[in-house]
Amino acid sequence: MDQSEEPRELARRIEQASRIASRINDQTTLERLLGFVEELKRRLRQRLAARQAKEEIRARAREL
Repeated sequence: MDQSEEPRELARRIEQASRIASRINDQTTLERLLGFVEELKRRLRQRLAARQAKEEIRARAREL
């Protein structure tokens, strides 16, 4: 997993994979693609949480 993935890029990939999934008829392929979408969503949540934590640390550091 690339730690430098930007949330914007992850969101774009989620949207793209979701659009593709809506057109797939093969159940196995659909399940795999939806699993990939869930993994991307997990990564996005992690990146956003890390960004928020950094921002909170910076704000607290400025207070001190």
